[in-house]
Amino acid sequence: MAHRVRRVKGTKTLLLPVLDTTPYNADFDGDEMNLHTPQTEGARAECAGILSVTENILSPQASRPCISAIQDTLLGSWLLTARDTFIPEHRFMDYTMRIRYGRTGRLPPPAILKPRRLYTGAQLVSWLLPATVVVRQGAPGDDGGLWLQHGELMSGRMHKKTLGTSQGGLVHVLCVDASSQRCMEFLSDLQRAVGGYLQDRGFSIGVSDCVVPTSVHN
Repeated sequence: MAHRVRRVKGTKTLLLPVLDTTPYNADFDGDEMNLHTPQTEGARAECAGILSVTENILSPQASRPCISAIQDTLLGSWLLTARDTFIPEHRFMDYTMRIRYGRTGRLPPPAILKPRRLYTGAQLVSWLLPATVVVRQGAPGDDGGLWLQHGELMSGRMHKKTLGTSQGGLVHVLCVDASSQRCMEFLSDLQRAVGGYLQDRGFSIGVSDCVVPTSVHN
């Protein structure tokens, strides 16, 4: 894949967007990568039009995404789209400020007006999506499925099946029904918005979370 280089002052290492690490099988344990710089105009044109990350979200090997939400973005999306997740209005505005490619115009009214103006996580996710996308997975109201109508998250939660590399998932649908460019913009916005939400919400894991309960053994 081809990446566009951006110099960061004070940094002497190669930085890579975390969502782009899956095609390289990068697992954050000290992996080494080789960098090749195109020398001719033809090579540069090939990198921009054929090898770019945007043009390789869908893998030609299996006709499904090889770039998708992972790690913090995936976890935060699951927590954000829970039914009992509500966001104060000022926080909602903070998260929308992180969105560069989503919808524009006046924000939708909050889901709850009194005693506090509160938005849902589904409203934040909907603000990232184009108004044309339609996804119907599972039964309506089932957290394991996903129902998107005209870019609005009606029911379901974001999880690995819907945001991962599965065929028919949201990433796949965006690439096919919208464009690879719009899918890349959605994933970039999702990572920034969900990152802000996780920073405010907080998340921790302990040893007890890694212990298999006795009910599983039975």
